[in-house]
Amino acid sequence: MNAALKTENGRFTIEEVETPVLPAADWVRARTRVAGICGTDLRHWDKHEPELACHVVGHETAGEVVEVAPDVTSVAVGDRVVVKTVLGCGECDWCPTRDAIICAGTSMRSVRRASRESMPSMASARSTNFTSCPRIRFRRRGNDRHLSVCLHAQHPSGLTIGDKVAIIGAGPIGLRQLMLAKASGADGIIVDKIDNFLELARKLGADRVINSAGEDPVGAAMEFSDGRGVDIAFECAGGESMAGTLPQVTQMARWCWSAGSARARQQMRWSGSGSHRGRLCSHGGVSR
Repeated sequence: MNAALKTENGRFTIEEVETPVLPAADWVRARTRVAGICGTDLRHWDKHEPELACHVVGHETAGEVVEVAPDVTSVAVGDRVVVKTVLGCGECDWCPTRDAIICAGTSMRSVRRASRESMPSMASARSTNFTSCPRIRFRRRGNDRHLSVCLHAQHPSGLTIGDKVAIIGAGPIGLRQLMLAKASGADGIIVDKIDNFLELARKLGADRVINSAGEDPVGAAMEFSDGRGVDIAFECAGGESMAGTLPQVTQMARWCWSAGSARARQQMRWSGSGSHRGRLCSHGGVSR
C-alpha cells in the first residue's frame, strides 16, 4: 500500500510500505478513510528531523475495521471507528478507563509508534484504542474529534451555569472549548497572540478576548472574575508554549485543565509552589 513518508529535510514522498501485522491477540486493524491535520503535524512540516525519516506522520484518523485479533469483542470487521493513537501500558489504573493520556507508561515514543509507523492507509492498535461510531460521517470526523477532546476536558471539570472560564489558545481546540463553555451557560475569556483567531473567538461568543502579546492574561482573568480568579481555566495552546501557559492557568483559576497533552504532566514538576492558585488536571486526572 502507498503512504506519505517524511523525509529527512521535512518534506514527504509517496512510497510503497508494508501492511501492518497485528502483534497481539487484542489488536485491531482498520482502513483509514479520513485523517485530520493537527497542529502537531504542522510543527513537523519542512523541519529537519533525521530521526523521523521514513516515518508516516499523522494521528487524527477514522475508518473501517478490516481485521480483528482473536480476543477482540468490542468491534467487528466492517465497523466504522475513530482511532485513538496514544498507547499506554495497558495495565495501570488509568488505561482500562481509557485515560492512557495520563498513564505513567505513556511516552512520546509510544505516541510516535502509533501515529507514524501505523497510520498510512491502515491503522493498527489495541482494541481499546478503537471506538465504534456507526453513524460517523467521515467528512465531519475532524470536527467531531476536536469536540470530543474538549468534552473530555469539560465533563470532569464540573463546569456549570454562571461559571467564569478562561481559555488559553484560540486554535481549533480552544475555540471549540469556548463554544462548549458558552453552550453550558458559562462566561468565557480567551487568550491568544493572533488577532484573527481572537476576532473569530469574539464572533463565537467570547465575553472578552486577550492578546497576550500586549496584555497580561493572568491580570485580565483576575479582572474578568472581580479579583477572585476564574472558576476553571483550560490550557488549549499545547506544544512548546506550555512552559509558559501552564503556570498562567494555575495562577488565574481554581481548577485548571489541559485539553489534550500528556506533556502537561511532565511540565508540572513545579506544581505545589505557593505562588500557584490552581490544580492542573490533564484529561480527567490531577497532575502529579
